[in-house]
Amino acid sequence: MLAPVKEKSFSGAFSFSEGDMTRKKYGAASLKQLKYLQEEGVDLIFFGGARGSGKSHSTLVKTMKYIGDKDARIVILRETVPLLKIPGGLLEESHKMYPEFGGVFNAQTRKWRFPSGCVIQFSPFPNKPEDWKGMQATHIFVDEADNIEIDFLLFLFSCLRSATYKGKRYINLTFNPNPDTFLMEFVDWCLEGDFGIPATGTEDITRYWVYVGAKLYVGNSEEEVRGKLAADGRRTDTAMMTYKFIPATIYDNPVLMKNDPGYLAFLENMPTVNRARFLLGAWKARIEGEGFFRRSWCEIVDHPPAVATARVRAWDLAASVVSESQKNPDWTAGVLMSRDRFGIYYIEDVSRFRLQTDGVIREIVKTARYDGEDTRVIVPRDPGGAGKIAASFLLRTLAEQGVGAKSDPVSGHTGKLNAFKPFCALAESGNLRIVKGEWNNAFFEELEGFTSDRQKQRLRKDDQVDAASSAFNTISKTLSIPDFVLPDMTQSSPLPRL
Repeated sequence: MLAPVKEKSFSGAFSFSEGDMTRKKYGAASLKQLKYLQEEGVDLIFFGGARGSGKSHSTLVKTMKYIGDKDARIVILRETVPLLKIPGGLLEESHKMYPEFGGVFNAQTRKWRFPSGCVIQFSPFPNKPEDWKGMQATHIFVDEADNIEIDFLLFLFSCLRSATYKGKRYINLTFNPNPDTFLMEFVDWCLEGDFGIPATGTEDITRYWVYVGAKLYVGNSEEEVRGKLAADGRRTDTAMMTYKFIPATIYDNPVLMKNDPGYLAFLENMPTVNRARFLLGAWKARIEGEGFFRRSWCEIVDHPPAVATARVRAWDLAASVVSESQKNPDWTAGVLMSRDRFGIYYIEDVSRFRLQTDGVIREIVKTARYDGEDTRVIVPRDPGGAGKIAASFLLRTLAEQGVGAKSDPVSGHTGKLNAFKPFCALAESGNLRIVKGEWNNAFFEELEGFTSDRQKQRLRKDDQVDAASSAFNTISKTLSIPDFVLPDMTQSSPLPRL
C-alpha cells in the first residue's frame, strides 16, 4: 500500500514509498512551501499571492499526503474544464506525478484512483449547488480562488463531510491578490504600506472567522470576533472557524529562480505598480494600464476653496441594503465638487450609504440642507420611459422637501466610461484637488479600479465613479461670470463751489 512518509530533511518535506522501493521525492523548496504542505490544523488555508510562488505544484504535492488513505476523497476545483486542461495547469501536471504512485486516471470523470482506494477528482465549478447534492469530500482545493464568491465558499463547506475519514477536513484556496473580492476581508489585517504588501510572520498566526447576517467577522481570537458580533447586536455563541494566510512570492520558489532566472529578472524590472503586485504580492496596487485614474495625480488639501464659482453635489442612486440575498449591494453615493476662480476643481466630500428608497430620499434632503443653498443637487436619469418617470418622481419629492434638483442622463457601461474619461483627464492635468477626509481611500480605490473590462468591472463598484463624472459634467458646463469691480468714474467738478 502507498503511504506518505515524513522526511527529516528540510528540502524533502514529504517522500512517498511502496515497500522498499522509494519513489521520486517531492517536497518543499522553501520554508513558506513547507508550512503550506504541513498545515492542516485549521478549517481554511490561504496560500499564494505573487506570480511564480509555486502554488499549483505545491497543491499537487500536498494532495499526495493522503493517497495512502482509503477514505480520502479530494476535490481540486478550477472555474471551467478548459481552465483545468490548460497547458502547464493542474491536470496536466498531475499526469507527471500521480502515475508514479499507482494512480490510474479516468478521462471521462477526471478522477485519479490509487491502490489504497483514495480518489482525487478534478472538477469545474458546479453550475448550481443542486448539481452537487451528494458530494462528500475530505479535502477541497480551489485554484484561482479570487474568481469565487463567499456564498460558494460557504457551500463548499457543506460538502466537506465523511462518515469514515478520521483526519482533519479543510478547504484550501490558492489565488493571486485581488482587492475586489471577499478575500480582501480575510487578509486586510496584515497588509502594510500603500501597496498592501503582506507583513512577515502571517503564516504562523491562526485567525478566527464567522459569517453572520451577510457579514464577515474576523479577528485574532474568538473573544475579538465575539466582541464584534456583540457590537452589531448579533448572537455571540456562534461556533467559530479558523484560517491561516500563507503569502508566498517567487523568492519562496528557488527552484523556479534557478531554472528560469529570466522570469525573475522580468518581474523585477516591471513598472513600479506591476512589480509590487506580481513580484511582491501587493493587494492594493492596481495593474498599470488597467484603469484610467491615478491617485498620484491629485493633490490632497486641508480645506476647500474659500471662494467657489460653482458647487454641486451629484448623486448615483441605489435602493438596497445588505441582506442574505444581497451580500454586497450597490451604494448610494453623493460627490460634492466645486471650482475656484482659477479653474481648479475640488472634491470636497463624498457621502456613501446603503438604504431603502425612503431612507435615500431623507439622506439626500439632509445632505442638501447641510451643503447649503449655493450647492446644486444633481440626480441621475436612467434611459427610457421608466427612467424619466423615476427621475420626475424624485425631483418632485425633493422639491416638496425644499430641495431644488436637476437630473443628469446616464447610460450603460460604455456611456459610463465616456463620461469618466474627461474627469480623469482633468485629474491627470493637475487641476483636481481632494480635500482630506476619511472617505479618501475608498474613493481612490474605486476610481483606480474602474476599468473598461466588463468582466472585471462586474466584481467592482462604480457608484462614486458615476457621481464624480456627473458632478464634473455639470460644473464644466456651468457658465462662470468672472468677478470684477467697476472703476470709479466720478471726478471733481471744474466749476468753483459757492
